[in-house]
Amino acid sequence: MSETICCGEDRETGQTMEDVSCNICGGDDARQLFELELYDTVFSVKRCQSCGLVYLNPRPTSSELDGYYSQVYNYSGFLKSKDSIKQRCWVDIELIQRYKKRGNLLEVGCMFGFLLDQARQHGYNSYGVEISKQAAEYAKDTLDLDVHNGRLEESSFGDRFLDVVFLSHLIEHLEDPS
Repeated sequence: MSETICCGEDRETGQTMEDVSCNICGGDDARQLFELELYDTVFSVKRCQSCGLVYLNPRPTSSELDGYYSQVYNYSGFLKSKDSIKQRCWVDIELIQRYKKRGNLLEVGCMFGFLLDQARQHGYNSYGVEISKQAAEYAKDTLDLDVHNGRLEESSFGDRFLDVVFLSHLIEHLEDPS
């Protein structure tokens, strides 16, 4: 589990950042690999010298990330590409069906709900969790899906209730993937 070492504010962006230790081994001997610029913010990508995990350090705080995903993170490009995304969803549904033909399916990080909609057409009871308000509202209002807007820990979807939990392109967005 990651431990916050110190907190501060990025002088250029005003973004609240925190220094963290390695999520896997707890080490604090990371070396910088490169810098990555996204949305006018420069992030340091580092590798733990003890176990090799690559992660951001310092990283935005939890409250900063909530604001980022609910306001800044722009999913409109996904709506423009929804036909190609739906085609990829069919591939994911085929993979899921190898393990479970029907049942209660939860997608964590469901975006606009395209996979959930396809799953429902294949007989699954589809549920989702999405941190972006814009994307969750689209899934609920346009596709009539049961989607919780927020974090998985805040949802009412319990593990005994579910047959399949699906995550795609999600782990890199988690503060603590352990």
